[in-house]
Amino acid sequence: MKRVMTGFKSQGQCLLRFTWRDIHSVPPERKDQAIASLKALQNAYRLYESQQQYEREKKTQREREERLTISDLDHSKLQSFRDRFDSIYFLEPKERGDAYEKLLNEIFGYYFPNAFQGFNRTGEQLDGQFYFDSHWYFVEIRWRKEPTSAADISVLRDRATSGFAGDVRAVFVSYNGFSPDCFESLEARGERVIFAYRLRLPNRFGV
Repeated sequence: MKRVMTGFKSQGQCLLRFTWRDIHSVPPERKDQAIASLKALQNAYRLYESQQQYEREKKTQREREERLTISDLDHSKLQSFRDRFDSIYFLEPKERGDAYEKLLNEIFGYYFPNAFQGFNRTGEQLDGQFYFDSHWYFVEIRWRKEPTSAADISVLRDRATSGFAGDVRAVFVSYNGFSPDCFESLEARGERVIFAYRLRLPNRFGV
């Protein structure tokens, strides 16, 4: 009897998933017992999977209900975001782009508890990321004179596709908008990238 095993822990116990390749190698007097044991393990594994799915669905529903709960806005905090944005507008291009990225990451952090600022590693740069509705979102933030091109979008899309087993979406924030080929690419490929430009920051009244 040959078998392939994968372990799954549940409440301190390990369930094994078996793939049977040659039941003829089991002694005749043990076949019935072996088949019964296999069925019991398969049933336990299916029960484990259904419990995990149920817990994931409960968590997702709980997160959605929490988002529907209206909480008081921190108007002073929102106004500070607006004031900083007004001051950023008059900076030199490189300094302005860096300050814009930092400000938007703080805004993401205000609205999304699981938000993180960008990171750099060999061959890759990410301006930010946050978790929303059971998905991670990679963020690219850009304030340049020219509109963002489809080639720029492609880089972010590829990072999202390869991140977390492909279960990642993306937000591209471009203050000066996007070139027409970006939208053509969106229609042709069904992109997972959300376009955002000229984000309007709330004033002291949150509107």
